[in-house]
Amino acid sequence: ISDEHKRLNEKNEAHDKALKQQEQDSSKPLPKDVKQLSEQEQKLLTVLKKKVEQWGEEYYNRVTKKIENHQKQVDSFNARVKAERDKYPYKSIIDLAKFRELTQRIREKQYDRRSCFVTRLSFREDVLGVGLEIRPEEDTGRNVFHCSFDLLSKEAFYDFGIRAGVWKEAVQFWMPAAIDAEHFRRALPYLAECFQQLGDGRIERLTRSFGTQTGSGKSNLKAQLREVERKGEKVMSLEDFRKAEKERKKRLAVPSVSPSTVSPRSGSPRTVSSRSD
Repeated sequence: ISDEHKRLNEKNEAHDKALKQQEQDSSKPLPKDVKQLSEQEQKLLTVLKKKVEQWGEEYYNRVTKKIENHQKQVDSFNARVKAERDKYPYKSIIDLAKFRELTQRIREKQYDRRSCFVTRLSFREDVLGVGLEIRPEEDTGRNVFHCSFDLLSKEAFYDFGIRAGVWKEAVQFWMPAAIDAEHFRRALPYLAECFQQLGDGRIERLTRSFGTQTGSGKSNLKAQLREVERKGEKVMSLEDFRKAEKERKKRLAVPSVSPSTVSPRSGSPRTVSSRSD
């Protein structure tokens, strides 16, 4: 729906722009590739605009609701802190030593920075994971999994269709990360789906760590040698191969005589009739 809305919108804008240019310069004709939307396309564009506006409004309401819930939690926490302070007006309820230790741990482990680089949702608000890509190694040419380690949320991968990392690295698969126990429980269904995709026979043959990978045996000499060793066959040189072929051709050149075609008296070959007496 998004692609069709984008195509029709660009086509309509190109036609309107060409009309404005023609009004300024009447001698300039309309380009051949610029066409006006048909009646059916105009109706479709109107419906798609309403649908896109509906999606935007739903997303805005969903984000607004999350922000309101977060603000309610902050207000509730502030109210509890104020109520506790009112009980002891001359004493702090915060243990400064433990508070400093906690802030130092947060700074070291960067818990506060664990969020999606697209939606900016933290691991408390959405399921975060990493993107995987199958690419060949530079030295061996074997296909391996590459991970960019840029945290990507479930919403960004599935709903927004993000297929690239921060540094424009391709993202073919999305694997949830185990940040804490609560996050891991929410990530389990998506982790099972990821394992189902990676456990496909096509992916296994493409990235296996032994023998010859799919598509590499015909063009990679090292892959062919690995496959021969895995099957227990012997690797021979070109000279040995030529000798073996020469001996094989000699064996084929010698005629083989069947015992049924030799006479028991003369020892010379004779023709045996297939007719019955």
